[in-house]
Order: sequence, then structure tokens, then C-alpha cells
Amino acid sequence: MRHEFIRRLLLAAVFASANVMLLAQRNTQLTGRVTDPSNSVIPGADVSVVHEDTGIRRETNTNELGYFIVPLLQPGRYRIRVQKEGFRPLSRSGITLEVDQAARVDLVMEVGSVTETVEVAANVAVVDTQSSTLKEVVDERRIRELPLNGRDATQLILLLPGVYATSDTSGLRQGGSGRGIVQPGFASNGARSNMVNYALDGTTHNDTYTNVALAFPNPDALQEFSVQTNNFSAESGRSAGAIVNAVTRSGTNSFHGSLFEFHRNEALNARNFFARTSDGLKRHQFGGTLGGPIWRDRTFFFASHQETRQRSRPSDNSTTVLTEAQRRGDFSARSAAIIDPLNRQPFPRNQIPTSRMNIVTRNVLDQLIPLPTEPATGLYFYSVPNSSDLRQTILKIDHQFSSKDTISGRYLYNYYQEPANDVPLVFATRSARATPNHNLALTHTRVFSPTLLNQAQFSLTRRKDTGQPVWTTSFADLGMRNVFTDEPNPNFGLRVTGAFSATVTEKITTEPNAFTIADTLRW
Repeated sequence: MRHEFIRRLLLAAVFASANVMLLAQRNTQLTGRVTDPSNSVIPGADVSVVHEDTGIRRETNTNELGYFIVPLLQPGRYRIRVQKEGFRPLSRSGITLEVDQAARVDLVMEVGSVTETVEVAANVAVVDTQSSTLKEVVDERRIRELPLNGRDATQLILLLPGVYATSDTSGLRQGGSGRGIVQPGFASNGARSNMVNYALDGTTHNDTYTNVALAFPNPDALQEFSVQTNNFSAESGRSAGAIVNAVTRSGTNSFHGSLFEFHRNEALNARNFFARTSDGLKRHQFGGTLGGPIWRDRTFFFASHQETRQRSRPSDNSTTVLTEAQRRGDFSARSAAIIDPLNRQPFPRNQIPTSRMNIVTRNVLDQLIPLPTEPATGLYFYSVPNSSDLRQTILKIDHQFSSKDTISGRYLYNYYQEPANDVPLVFATRSARATPNHNLALTHTRVFSPTLLNQAQFSLTRRKDTGQPVWTTSFADLGMRNVFTDEPNPNFGLRVTGAFSATVTEKITTEPNAFTIADTLRW
């Protein structure tokens, strides 16, 4: 009885996670109809679909109506070969399939000997006539050639109609951006930015803590991605905004590699018109890729590594603080009356007696709040350094056991780090943060027969976000007594209406880890 309960519990877990994963399945497929010159259908024809860059092969047969379908293909260039006794074998190459594309290619076979082959070599522009989903594919050429600030390929989502940038950047630094710069969120169909669903290599790629994207591959490691904005398939579900489905590059039968270095320097940048000085930006992004065969027509690898080093010091930060006279309670320079809260009458000459000032307030002013850099206006100008480091490594292995069995594995490691700044200001402190992110995806495709196919997928995400505060002043240092806290450096919040505000947080550690299992059976 106990074993039966465990078995049912495991099955329930598998089916529950499968519902989550169905949205991220690779829907790229090739379908078509095989006929003779008189437009009569040819049933039982042998159809072979070969990926031209890797030689990976999938086989099927036409049904009694002459139709064939080859689902769950990897995007890329393909060649179709059709054979049937009594007809000349037909081969058509140059068929390019994009991610999430259901393409149809109809073929006409000629009567003749099986020793005669009809070759059609041309770039075939296939049209998706199988679905009504509104989508756009951002291909490898646009990813590689269009300018990207910080090499963040998700910026290209804004090229699509109906998609717009939002000011909601919550979670992007440790999740979707995670690349040393905070990018805006993306929204579609009037939904929030955390209502965009992301998939990478057929597996879910959303941060379970913030529901924004996990770290995206750098442009040199990304093959293409599609953005669906309306009329989603029923298997997509979950998010009402948009669906972004990306595919990383794979190795081929030829060795290919690249080295890159991108550099930005303040010496080459124009100063912002309203800024008093340059922002001091220095950004280095460098790395490379390498892909090729391990076993020709069988096993392929692709590897990518990118390092990012960014340093800047914006100078246009300012806030209003109390002047030296105001710290003594002298507000005579103000035209508005200062009201005594005890009798609701104005203080004489707008001067608050020092005996009425709270000791905690005095300590906060003396220990934490600097004097203004411009005493006449009470403005304090300051600069907060913005430094970050990023390391990203991607490794992908594809293997074909036979024309019926293929397996693919991809590992993405993204480590983002922000050191604490060196500004001793309570309203400008920033914790030292580190966010290591591990993402693993495994896919196994098995063709049991021309009409029965199964794809099993597993993904694992481990992310840890840690923050170490730079706050060194305790409540006791400010004169507060009998304040209970477990931390020597507790949370601190201070807001002065019309002037400055400050918030310092404790040490933080979040570990939103997740794994999913999915199985798709198609017949």
C-alpha cells in the first residue's frame, strides 16, 4: 500500500511539472503533401529530413492522404528526400526552419526509375500556414549585426509591434539582466513585465522568485528567438503578455569559432548636458565561442564564454539636507512658519530651542547626514560608483544515437557580482551582492514509429542571491535603547519629506531553485 501511494505521488508530480513545461516545447516542425504530376496523392512514400549542418536525420512516411509531418525539429537548414517505388527520388535542399515555425513544403514526384534522382537546390521561403499565432522571429543576423547596449539580446524584443519598455526593473539585476546593467522590463498586450514567459532550448527560463527572465545567453551564443504576442497555442498558457522562445547555438560538422572584445570609455563619450562631469564609464566585454564535431554526423559541441567588467561614477546625484543653522534649530531663513506641535503656535523667529530636539535626531544628523555642498540652497551633490562584474559560460552537447534517438544537453553558468560602494552616505549605500546562477537542460527525443514520437525534457535551475550590508551604525549608536534585533546591523529607514530619504537593509540570502520534468507524446 505504501509503495502504491509513493508511485501515485511521483506520477502526480511529473504530470504537474509537465503542465508547467508544455509552454516551452519546441514547436518547430515540417509538414507537407506528396503528389504526382496529376495531383494524385502518393501514400506510403519514404520521407527523410536531414539537418544540413549536422547530418542529423529524421524519417517518416506519408499517410493515406499523402501528408507527412516531422515535429520537434531544431531550427536550421534542412534537406528533404522522398522515395517511392515507380517514381524518381526527389531531393530538395535549402529549407530554413525558424524557431516555433510550422512550415509546409509540398512535393511533386515524377514517374520514372528509382536510379534517377530529381535534385532541387534552392533557398525555399516557407510560410507558416499551420497556426494563427502572431509572432516574429529575431534571427541570428539581426542578433549579430544590430547595435546592443551591453550585448543584451533581449533589447531586440522592442523591435516587435505591441511590445514596449516599462520602468519596472524589479528583479532584473539578479535575474533577467544580470549582465552588469539594469535594463528596462518588457511588456505586451497591456500586461506587466513579469507576465512575459521565457523559454530557452525548449525548457522554461523564468526566475521563480521574480517571474522575469533568467540570465540570457550572450549574442554570440544565441541562434535566434521568437516572440509570440497573440493567439498563443493552448499548450503555451501561463502568461498573458508574450512568449519568448530562444535557442542557443549548436555545433556542426565544421569547426567554427570567434573572439570578441567590446569596449566603452568615458574619453569617447559625450557628457550628459545636465551632468556636471562625465560619468566615468569604462566597460570591457570580451570572450569567444567554439563549436564543431566530436564525432562527425553524430556528436557535436558548442562552447561560449564572456566576461564583463563595468565601472562608472555618475556625478548628477543630489539631495536636500539640513544646513548648519538648521541643525541648531535655526529656521529663520524660511518664510514658512515652524509650528510648535505642543501648542500649535509658531516658534518665535522660527527657531526651535535645542532643549526640544530629540537626542536620536541629533545623533542621526551628526553621525549620518553631511552638510550641504551648496549652503545657500541646502543641496548636497554626490557621486555613487556603479561597478559590476559578470562571468558567463555555456556548454552544449548534441548527440544522435540513430535516426530514431537524439539527445541534447546544455549548461549555462552566469555569475553576477556588485561590490559595495565606497560612499559613506546613508542615503547612497549599496550592499555588496553576488548572484551565481546554474541552469541545466536535457532533452531526449525518441521516434517509435513514423506516427509515434516522444520527447522527454528535464531542466534544473539553481540561483542564489546574497547581499552583504555596509551599514556599520547600530540603533544603540544612535541613542536608541531596549531595541530588540537579532542583527548587529539592523534595517534602517529614514525619510524627511521634501528632503532626503535613506534605506539600509540587512544581509539577504535568497535561493529560488526549481526543476521541471515534462514528457510530450505525439502521434
